[in-house]
Amino acid sequence: MDFFKTVVSACSGPSAFPNLMMRSPQRALLHLFLLCLLLTMVISGFKFVDMEHGRRIIAEAFTDYFGNVSMEKDRIVPMRNAGRPRTFLLSPEFRFDYLTKDSLKKLDGMDDWKELAGVFWCPRGFVLWTRKMNESGIYLATPLPPPVNWAYTLFIPVGFASSQMLTPSEFRMYLLENYFPGGKKDTPLFNGTAVRTPSEISVMVLKVLCVSFFFSVFLGIFFISLVVALLFAVMQHIFVPKVDVRLRFGPLLSVMIYASFPALVIASAALIVEFPFFSFQTVFFIVFFIYQMLAVGAVQRFLNPPSPRDESGDDQDFF
Repeated sequence: MDFFKTVVSACSGPSAFPNLMMRSPQRALLHLFLLCLLLTMVISGFKFVDMEHGRRIIAEAFTDYFGNVSMEKDRIVPMRNAGRPRTFLLSPEFRFDYLTKDSLKKLDGMDDWKELAGVFWCPRGFVLWTRKMNESGIYLATPLPPPVNWAYTLFIPVGFASSQMLTPSEFRMYLLENYFPGGKKDTPLFNGTAVRTPSEISVMVLKVLCVSFFFSVFLGIFFISLVVALLFAVMQHIFVPKVDVRLRFGPLLSVMIYASFPALVIASAALIVEFPFFSFQTVFFIVFFIYQMLAVGAVQRFLNPPSPRDESGDDQDFF
C-alpha cells in the first residue's frame, strides 16, 4: 500500500516532494524498480493481445502455404514448398522470411527494407534480427531456440548472450555458415523426427517473443530512468544556487527518482498507443525535465522559505 500511495503522491504535483525527499535513496530505488515492473506488465499485456491476434492470422497463412513442419535430426523444414523462399509482412515493422540457400543474396538489400525487425527461418533454425538504432547498415542477430516446449525459458540467457552486430553481407555469411547444412554448425538439432503444425510452433515462438519483450522493456525503462535521475541529481548538486540550506545529495537523488515517476507513466502510455512522432525516450525526457525543475523548486522553497520582509516588501507600498 505504501508503494501505491507514494506513486500517487509523486504524480500529484510538486507540493508532495518536501515529504518525498525524506525517503532514503534505497527506498526510492526500490519504488522505482516496482513501478518499472508494474508498467512493464501493463505494456506487455497490451502488446501480447496484439501479438496473439496476429499470431492466429499468421498461423493460418503459414498452414495454407507450408503445411505442417518437419523437425528432423539436422533440419527444420516445411512439408510443402520447402524449396521455395517466401516473405510474410506481418506488420509495418516486422517481417518473416523463409530462406533457401539460393535466396540468401536478398539479404544484401536489407538496408532498403522498411521493417525494423524480423525472423529468418533457415533449414537449421530461426534467427531474430533487429536494426541497430541510430546506426544504419548494422543489425543485431539473435539466435532463437528450437521450437520445443521448454525453449523459451532458455532464450533470454542463451539468446542475447550470443547476439552479434552484423552488416548485411556479414549476416548472409553468418546464416550460411551456421544455419544451412554443410556449415560450421552441424550438430544434431533433435533426437528424432517430429511433425508440428504452424499453430503449435507459432505459440512457442510467441512465448519467446513475449519473454524477450518483457525483459527488454523492463531493463530499458528502468535503466533509462535511473541513469537520467542520477545524472540530473549530480548536475543539480554541482550547480545548485547559493541558498541558506543546501539539499544534500542523498535526498536530492530521492527527489530525482520520484520526479521520474510521472514521466515513466506518461511515456509508457505513449508507448502503448504508439505515438507516431514521439518515442518513449523523447516523451520521458521532456516530462522529466519539466517536472524535476518544479519538484526541486518546491523543495528549495520548503528548505529556504522567504522571510517576512520579502513577503511584505514593496508590494505593501503599492497597495
